[in-house]
Amino acid sequence: MKLSEYAQYDGLGLAELIQDETVREAVGVVNQRINAVVDVYEDQLEKAKKKESYPGPFFGVPFMVKDISLTEKGRPCESGSLLGKGFIAFQDSFLTERYRSAGLILFGRTASAEMGFSMSTETSLHGATRNPWDVEKIAGGSSGGAAAAVASGILPMAHGNDAGGSIRIPAACCGLFGLKPSRGRISNGPAMGDVLMGFATEHALTLSVRDSAALLDISHGYEPGDPYIIQRPEKPYLEEVKTPTGKLRIAFSSKPLSGVAVDQEIIQALKKGVKLCQELGHEVIEEAPELPVDYDTFNDACLVVYTAGFAGSAQFLSESTGRELSKEFLPHVILATLEAASKLTAADFDRAMVIFNRCSRSIGRFFEQYDLFLTPSLASTAIPVGSLNMGDKSLSPKDWHNLSTAFSPFTVVWNVTGQPAMTVPLYESRDRLPIGIHFAAKLGDEATLFRLAGQLEEAQPWAGRRAPVHVLNVNSLLPKANISTSYASRK
Repeated sequence: MKLSEYAQYDGLGLAELIQDETVREAVGVVNQRINAVVDVYEDQLEKAKKKESYPGPFFGVPFMVKDISLTEKGRPCESGSLLGKGFIAFQDSFLTERYRSAGLILFGRTASAEMGFSMSTETSLHGATRNPWDVEKIAGGSSGGAAAAVASGILPMAHGNDAGGSIRIPAACCGLFGLKPSRGRISNGPAMGDVLMGFATEHALTLSVRDSAALLDISHGYEPGDPYIIQRPEKPYLEEVKTPTGKLRIAFSSKPLSGVAVDQEIIQALKKGVKLCQELGHEVIEEAPELPVDYDTFNDACLVVYTAGFAGSAQFLSESTGRELSKEFLPHVILATLEAASKLTAADFDRAMVIFNRCSRSIGRFFEQYDLFLTPSLASTAIPVGSLNMGDKSLSPKDWHNLSTAFSPFTVVWNVTGQPAMTVPLYESRDRLPIGIHFAAKLGDEATLFRLAGQLEEAQPWAGRRAPVHVLNVNSLLPKANISTSYASRK
């Protein structure tokens, strides 16, 4: 298959085809420019030629997993860190098994932010992942490799996870659809259960809404020992994409809870989104939920959970690889976070849980009045590479958290409450950088998000947009890359 044909399909479109050399070529063509892919599994590309190896609705569709959290037995999972370099997973995640059963070809890994601890994917192990729309800009994080791979046409969809926006941020940066499912919708097992007190969940970044829906159909479901049980969907999410929404009651706001500034281009895009929703027949009202505590109190509680959680992850990698928690293997911000974690008390953690409960109850009451809450996805378009520097010794853990959430002030609250949320790539800036708008729904109500997303995609399609660095036009920018010079040379 020619690259020009390959890049025109979404995941379900490719399910009718078997990919082998084409996807290998797609990686080689663009990865030198964007540094999205960190590993390719040649044995999986060979298996792709055998239909019996990959039954299921996504038979033959190329797919990559993010280099953190989700594990494949016998494959590296290095968390984008020198500390984790060479770590080999000892078991499959349940989600890995579900992906294989659906027919996906898990043929490699995409870059993750270091330890998943940044809203930009720039690591000491693999370097900076760059945005296909402008290689001087970030691809977002922590699922930046996945976003760059999909936006550049390497893949139609890729795995990601989200503990504070890590699916939605890179999707917004790179012009993709990104949905964070409800807490408990997808199992984190068997190695993990309640990740970051339920903040974190797995899913994917996709070109099309239907791919995200179909992936969630094959991904969701309780596994024995999971800490949460959530109501099952009434029908497949893929069917919801074409289901009429009815008239929705949508609240909106351009003002972050933190009060940080939002670029005017972003605010104008939100206004366009409001108008589009109104034209589609929905009732859209300017109103926002209020926290029952001041923002600094909420922010400090979030920092407690992130500090404790990432310290635990670093300790696990240290014990697994035999490497010390030192500046030889970790950047300043993570080392400072480890020091801060050592000073946390059980009382700090308990207080954070009380605050989150109060916030979740308050926001839950807000959603008794509204179906959805609409905001910008980010405070600006993608920022320059190097803007979020984990090596900056002047930054405390709180400085780092505040710097990060100033860029993405709208996403974290939905990880706290556990509600599903999505970014939809409806607009572009004057510089042709993607601008996403963000919707959150009631806990367990991914169906309404998919219905509206399908309606928006039909009303204002984005599939025809193409990033400058893309498999279809990158040959005009550089000689065709040999795959060995893109990812294998770093091994």
